[in-house]
Amino acid sequence: MSERNAWLTLTVVACTCVVEVAAAQELDLSWHTIDGGGQMTSTGGDFELSATIGQPDAGAMSGGDLELVGGFWALKASLVLVSTEPPADGTLPKTQNNIIVCAFDAPITLPPSGDPLVITELADPNNDVSASFSYSIDPNDTGDPTGQTLKATESGPVLPDLTWYHVRSASGWATVTPFAFDVCTLRGDANNSARVTTADYSEVKGHMGERTDARYDLNGSARVTTADYTVVKDHMGHRAAAKP
Repeated sequence: MSERNAWLTLTVVACTCVVEVAAAQELDLSWHTIDGGGQMTSTGGDFELSATIGQPDAGAMSGGDLELVGGFWALKASLVLVSTEPPADGTLPKTQNNIIVCAFDAPITLPPSGDPLVITELADPNNDVSASFSYSIDPNDTGDPTGQTLKATESGPVLPDLTWYHVRSASGWATVTPFAFDVCTLRGDANNSARVTTADYSEVKGHMGERTDARYDLNGSARVTTADYTVVKDHMGHRAAAKP
């Protein structure tokens, strides 16, 4: 056998072995990227490009109580509103110092400037009463030790009775998913029934003596006393106004 024929024979055998080995095993070519860019920020004319070299795919992974947000450009998902007090289309029952509570799915921070909420009269959007509220993340008042609850407190007797208000997240509160809901002032409605009845007397009686700013503190004194009975009496039979 010539030297050339011997070389061809060995080559065929080697190729056959490679094919047989490859066919006998399962191959895995996982998807991946290496995201690239020239520098962190490049500009030209009216355009700007922000990029990095070797950026791992950004995103969030979670399991149980743990969450990992990876990648140099990764952005944590916005926080989501999960409940409010009063609920949407519910009532604000106090003669002063009404409370609006917003609970989220994770701990919150207030915006760096401006109020977190915009509160306007539903029938007159130009009547903005947002600045008449104070805003806090107060676990002691809300009963939420996780820091996931925003508390907005009316500063004195600001909101007139039987008036609808539109509550929404301020545009400057960028860490939360935008939300909005409506509420109506109805003084004396201790049980959020949208009507003042003798049942509100029972609600006040059941919490008599408590130091609280919950909705059954109808005169906004931060304590439930017989003075709250008077608020019910003075507004007996009132119903929430028709929504504009």
